[in-house]
Amino acid sequence: MIDDAQAEVMEALRRGLNALPRFSFLLDNAGNVRRVPDRHGHWIDWQSAHELFDADMLATLIAKLRAEQAIKRASS
Repeated sequence: MIDDAQAEVMEALRRGLNALPRFSFLLDNAGNVRRVPDRHGHWIDWQSAHELFDADMLATLIAKLRAEQAIKRASS
């Protein structure tokens, strides 16, 4: 079962992934494949995507959200 902190982290990752620039690939007049920016394209920079899902990054985000939730509960 996913707790609130994990759900928030997953939503942040989803937003981050959707914010990555998207690309399409086209052939130019010389027959070369060109990557062109296209907000409706289906390709992203996978290195950037992998950085979003780094295990240390996930652990840090979850710890931060849990700390924020604990502070919120303690202050109310």
